[in-house]
Amino acid sequence: MSVLDHKTARFSLITLALFSYCGSIALAAENDEVSELDTITVTPGQDGVNTPNKKVAETVKTSRTLEKQQVQNSRDLVRYDTGITVVETGRFGSSGFAIRGVDENRVAITVDGLHQAEALSSQGFKELFEGYGNFNNTRNSVEMETLKQVTINKGANSVKVGSGALGGSVVYETKDARDLLIDRDFFYSIKGGLADANKQAYHSQTLAGRYKWFDVLAVYTKRNQHQLKNFDYSHYDNAVFGQEREKADPYHIQKESTLVKLGFQPNEENRLSFTFDGYTNKARGHDYSYNLTPRSASDFGRDNFTDVVGQRYTDDKSTRKNYAITFENYSQTPLWDSMKVTFSDQKIKNRARTEEYCRGDYCQEIANPIGLKVDSANVVDSNGGIVDIVKTAASTAGLTSLQDSQGNLHNAGYSLTPVNEYYFDCTIFDCNSNITTYLSPQQTAGRTGQDIYYEKHNIDLTKDRVSFDTSIDGFDDNWDPIIEHRTYNVDVTDEEFNNKKYKKLSATYTQYSSFLERNVDFATRDIFAVLPASKGFLERDWKERDLDTDTKQINLDFTKYLSIKNTEHEISYGGSYAETKKRMVNRQGYDATNPQWWAETYAPDCSAPGVAGNALSCPVSEGETSFLVPVKSKEGALYIADEIQFNSVFGIDFGYRFDKIKYKPNYKPGISPKIPDGMVEGLFIPLETLPEEPRWWTYQSQNDPNYLRDLAEYNRIKEANDKNAEANIQYFSQKKKFNSNSYSFGMNLDPLDFLKVQAKYSRGFRAPTHEELYFTFRHPDFTIKPNVDLEPEIAKTKEIAFTFHKNNSFITLSGFKTDYDNFLDLRYVGVQRVNINANSALDFDIYQNVNRQNASVKGFEVNSLLSLGDVYSNLEGFTVGWKFTKQKGKVLTENDGRVPMNAIQPTTAVYSIGYASPSGKFGGDIYVTHASAKKAKDTYNMFWRNEQALGDPINGKEVSDSSSHWLSKSYTTLDFIGFVRPIEDLTVRFGAYNITNKKYITWDSARSIRSFGTTNRVRKSDGLGLNRFTAPGRNFRLDLEYVF
Repeated sequence: MSVLDHKTARFSLITLALFSYCGSIALAAENDEVSELDTITVTPGQDGVNTPNKKVAETVKTSRTLEKQQVQNSRDLVRYDTGITVVETGRFGSSGFAIRGVDENRVAITVDGLHQAEALSSQGFKELFEGYGNFNNTRNSVEMETLKQVTINKGANSVKVGSGALGGSVVYETKDARDLLIDRDFFYSIKGGLADANKQAYHSQTLAGRYKWFDVLAVYTKRNQHQLKNFDYSHYDNAVFGQEREKADPYHIQKESTLVKLGFQPNEENRLSFTFDGYTNKARGHDYSYNLTPRSASDFGRDNFTDVVGQRYTDDKSTRKNYAITFENYSQTPLWDSMKVTFSDQKIKNRARTEEYCRGDYCQEIANPIGLKVDSANVVDSNGGIVDIVKTAASTAGLTSLQDSQGNLHNAGYSLTPVNEYYFDCTIFDCNSNITTYLSPQQTAGRTGQDIYYEKHNIDLTKDRVSFDTSIDGFDDNWDPIIEHRTYNVDVTDEEFNNKKYKKLSATYTQYSSFLERNVDFATRDIFAVLPASKGFLERDWKERDLDTDTKQINLDFTKYLSIKNTEHEISYGGSYAETKKRMVNRQGYDATNPQWWAETYAPDCSAPGVAGNALSCPVSEGETSFLVPVKSKEGALYIADEIQFNSVFGIDFGYRFDKIKYKPNYKPGISPKIPDGMVEGLFIPLETLPEEPRWWTYQSQNDPNYLRDLAEYNRIKEANDKNAEANIQYFSQKKKFNSNSYSFGMNLDPLDFLKVQAKYSRGFRAPTHEELYFTFRHPDFTIKPNVDLEPEIAKTKEIAFTFHKNNSFITLSGFKTDYDNFLDLRYVGVQRVNINANSALDFDIYQNVNRQNASVKGFEVNSLLSLGDVYSNLEGFTVGWKFTKQKGKVLTENDGRVPMNAIQPTTAVYSIGYASPSGKFGGDIYVTHASAKKAKDTYNMFWRNEQALGDPINGKEVSDSSSHWLSKSYTTLDFIGFVRPIEDLTVRFGAYNITNKKYITWDSARSIRSFGTTNRVRKSDGLGLNRFTAPGRNFRLDLEYVF
């Protein structure tokens, strides 16, 4: 028997106790003196929902539950739930949820009825771009302090939320002033806390007030935190860079949230409210595990100075702003008991910004190891002495060295810059003084084996021209070597740029021209200034990628209670209409910071030779580009649902929803961010063969009809080819529409007072995202063509649940199966010859998104809570809980048949023991979480064939099958969360997590490790770097809240 089996058997005593306790209800019915079933008061269970009203596969977490479990983010939200986890993405944090074998866009997320940003889920896009950290391709998050409740539904759920709810949905509802002003007209609380796992410090303030017809709610929260520490974080070497790094990359994360609601309610029937909900998540840090991070510093010659080269820094940002206006009516009419109309305007921006440069004073680009500096107009050494440039006798290659005033030789760290190519900044050099220049030796004959020094000449910067003579090697009429003389001239001119004055030196030498029969000045590069060898500034290359989702939506919702004969109906119906604009905007460029005294700053013409590309003087910000066409969608939906109760024993509920979605690409040449021509040229509309441009002189005349005809044809083809990219974009940017019917049917049976039987069948869908339809990429090895013929993905869920309950205690046993159809997949289409330019073509490997996969997942779940006070009055306040999920699933692939679904979590159980004092002054909960190991046979590596072909061992062994390389082992963690109220309005909450200091990695973290790319990787040969993905060790949290 496995460890899990032993533990399951031991904790099954909870189940036995619940069954025996619930069974006692039937015996109690025989005693009329002690049983009054009609007066039993049912109080909320562990999730804040009355036990008899719990819906199958639904979990509701109220704000009270979030506080009790110290929920700070989406990871905490589902920490003590089974069958649902967050999707890990490394640097960008989490990206939505994984439920029943599917994740990210296949689990819908809404906030106050608005869908949140979708990730770019096209497999082609992920393979090309996601592995390099250039896109914040995640689903945005929310601030937990603003939430009234969270509803988690497992299984197809499109009747409630529409597209995306294949595996389930997570529905967030924000707070309202009415929630806090039930028995008062004013509420104010201040809350703060610390967490050492990520060094978080936060504070949150909530204000609610009512005056006559008006009420207001304001919630402001700010969090400052760092990266989530991995296990043994402090023991790993911070100087290790690249995929082998074991220490979590350092980030500074700031989260800020503002929720404001203003309400106007002149009477009981009508209410008007205005909402602003803003959330910002900023993360700045060092991408030290980036694969292309330089590994080592450099040594320069005998000076042995070390320098630091550039590294990659990140500056990511996710923002969400929603403005909404809502009208509610509670007049009982023949059509409704309540009506709610909401108009929302939501803007979401997910930005990834990377900057590659060096920070600090020890960077290679500003290295000055000799310590050269400016004294008046002269460049001197660190001791203030004039330096010499010498070709030493020992140098066989004729290389130079710098000799400082102390006689020390330096082979590197300096540069001989021709004075013609440098502008002397008068704010640094004294332009009213002399500057020392160095003339390369012109007379070297017969001096082999000697040190040959450059001639030093002082140039008076106040004069227009300075001339001097020197000896040079020459030849007589018999070509015998002789010594001759040459006159050098240095012209000094004044220049001005950016309100700064410069001196420009132009060096020439005078020589007699027999052709002109006079002396002529020839430009020369023989005269030099001595400067440090580095650039003198820190060059920064930056990239910024935005994914924007802007939505305007109107919702109309009605509820109506009807009693028809002996049946009760809780009817809800309504509709919605939304317009959403999605686009990608890419920006990039380069600039410079930290200029040193020798940096070249004169650049009036950035296109001039020697100046173009100078990041300091000529920074560049390129035009906006995109890899996706912008798309506008229109989404309309109508729904109706009815919960019918026939009697106290039997009831049914059903729901139906019709969705209509239209996509309209909105690419406007010259206005929209440009799609690079090379990504789309020739894909559908081929490039025409361009003939040689006709020349009139090869014809009879410029008016020759043949010439005019050929020229017109040439111009036509050239113009068509110049616009070929735009023509291809217009060709595949076709409108697309989807219609989908979603429905659900449920049955509720209460055959016994302690037993509830529920069954549910539901159908959900997910419409293809805009990039799945329109994403295009052209490369001979990997070309992706758009496919506007895609159909929605479909999910069908069947579930049955048995709940045994009494008072506050219950146990629910449920089984489920979900079938997925029309899953989108990237298929290899074949080889196609494509024009790469007007006159040549290559064979391209073509891929395309298609509907072809189907999948199925099934499983078993337990959810239970035993209130010991219901069993024995002296144990009032004590509870024992158990949650358990076991599931299996497979998806059909083209090459490997049916393979495991990686988004399925290992078998997981959560056990809890809690206590809350009757007075509410103190209490606590102990949580034991056990996750089984993720077995290799339950995983799938889609790249295994390519890796096998390469023949390199991965994780210490040869690749022989399709299982994943990085797995999670079984682990058990112990947490404690307690609270105390020393005074009535003050709550102190303390949490200790992973108390046993267990080292482990979750399956979601293990499966986030990439097989290719430059980020989120480990060394494939032996797994070095895997410790970077482990969960935090023992850690603590402290929260304090005071309510006025």
